[in-house]
Amino acid sequence: MTNQDELSDEIKGKAFVQILEQIRKQDDLIHSWTKYYLSIQAGMAIALAFILRLTTERSILLIRVGSLFIPILGISTTVLLTRIIVREHKWQGRYIRSLNKLKDLPVIYENDPDPEQLGYIAKQFLWIRWVLIVGWATVAVISLF
Repeated sequence: MTNQDELSDEIKGKAFVQILEQIRKQDDLIHSWTKYYLSIQAGMAIALAFILRLTTERSILLIRVGSLFIPILGISTTVLLTRIIVREHKWQGRYIRSLNKLKDLPVIYENDPDPEQLGYIAKQFLWIRWVLIVGWATVAVISLF
């Protein structure tokens, strides 16, 4: 074995560790965005419930504006945060593909993510996005009447 082979193996090992660390960091980042996503949606639902419980005559304008503004904000944040989370999943797929390209190293992920398709979790986020958009839009339409 030559020094070139040893160096190559050492570099491959370091690359393996670094890419594996990037995948882990990406996973942590996705979890953080997901917590943020859920917290915002829950907070807006609570704010909407609070506004709808106001019953004084002076609060009619606040009820009308709030019950329209909160769903619009809910739709906007749903679309934006879903895009961010799906993008982060795509980056994680890129890191996994990079890891799988390294030869003579342990196989961590047997399936290579397809760069043209989304993974299962990203598809679930896209599905829940539409559920939330329909829910917020329904609340906005109901609040107009």
